[in-house]
Amino acid sequence: MSTSVLPATTPADLGDLPDCPGVYHFYAERGALLYVGKSIHIRQRVRSHFQQAKTDARHARLCRQVARVEVTPTAGELGALLLEAQQVKDLKPLYNKRLRRQRGLLSWRLHASGELESVTRLDSSKENPLYGLFRSQHQARERLRELAREHGLCLRVLGLEAGQGRCFAQQLGRCRGACCGMEPLAAHQQRLQDALMPLQLATWDWPGAIVLPEYDPVQGLKQWHVVRQWCLLGSTANVKQCAALAQGSGEFDLDLYHILSGWLHRHPEQPVEQL
Repeated sequence: MSTSVLPATTPADLGDLPDCPGVYHFYAERGALLYVGKSIHIRQRVRSHFQQAKTDARHARLCRQVARVEVTPTAGELGALLLEAQQVKDLKPLYNKRLRRQRGLLSWRLHASGELESVTRLDSSKENPLYGLFRSQHQARERLRELAREHGLCLRVLGLEAGQGRCFAQQLGRCRGACCGMEPLAAHQQRLQDALMPLQLATWDWPGAIVLPEYDPVQGLKQWHVVRQWCLLGSTANVKQCAALAQGSGEFDLDLYHILSGWLHRHPEQPVEQL
């Protein structure tokens, strides 16, 4: 993947920028990284920053400091999305919204018995779907309490309240009585599953790693993105490296999960190759 570097201080200086997909970097005079962005039309997008500087104070402050623009072309929009998300977190540019790597995320798994289990291994499949992504046990339990209030679920059956007999919410008319036999557990289970459905994570429908190829015929640039369980294992311009990347381990990243799952949902025509 080639990289173009040029000095730039006004829109007129940007004519040599490629008008292709990729990621761009704004640098200050002494080399400080100011901003990382992405676009499928880099030249147009970079020029728009300088145009917005005429009316927007934030863009004006940014563009006054730009001494150099560095461009990394990608083979398509997906590659640009993935690279930008990684570099904003890794390089921490001054003007980008700070994005933190979400470590230690957990989710809910609903067993056939009706038991809810919190899990940190985020391997969602059609047979074993997962529900929600939470930063802590406290956040997960609070979201479950909200669902209980919204859907008349029993906190005791959900494992959020100790005791026997009628739960306190049932005495107040907020629980339909699964805790004391007034409602069949099967009915409670079905309502719980229905309540969790909007939180269901995109399922991983392949037995192992997959490759998402991209090709830009204008640049003649090809890329292969290797993914397993929504973790990006790497991107390469050499197809022979895919097998080696598939042997590695990737860290689950919330932003990359949304990018990858959203991309495949919006682009059913995207070729998918299994490794």
